[in-house]
Amino acid sequence: MKFSDAWAEVIRQNQHLKIALLGSVITSIVLSFCTIHFSTKGPLIFERSCYTKQSNASNSKQTALEYEMFLDKALKQRFNTNEKVIEGFLSVEEKKNKVKEQSALAQNGLSQFILLRKIEFKDGYFNVDADRLYSVNNVRSALSIKLKVTVESKDRTETNPYGLILTKTEEIKPVEKDGGKNEN
Repeated sequence: MKFSDAWAEVIRQNQHLKIALLGSVITSIVLSFCTIHFSTKGPLIFERSCYTKQSNASNSKQTALEYEMFLDKALKQRFNTNEKVIEGFLSVEEKKNKVKEQSALAQNGLSQFILLRKIEFKDGYFNVDADRLYSVNNVRSALSIKLKVTVESKDRTETNPYGLILTKTEEIKPVEKDGGKNEN
């Protein structure tokens, strides 16, 4: 083999190696961008039951339905006499309010239950229209109650999958017109 033929073969192999290296670098860059893109997206979670469907990621923002379901459960824990408080649903202040309210009701032999009718969101709090049921033995009475409820977000847990906590409930007292007097 001549020296010029050997040198031409080395140059041709170097060109093939340069093309292969350039292809590898371009492939690595494209794969890096794809990896970054897909790693920043939320995971796909599939819920398995009779019908497989895509489930929302648990770290996403709460939906209106989740707020309604949470308020239904949390307010029942707060006001119902027989309802046990699940850890993470009520703030410490609301737990104390429940204990104080339930002890006052127990002294009078009363049981209390709440039924939610309507939930409206306004400026960082919820207005809840509900019926409060009192019972003494077999005698029951229902009274309308309007509540201003404040809820805060927190981490979702196994006991509280909503990622919400009931921090404050205030009863909205109805405003009496004319001071309750008759002007005749």
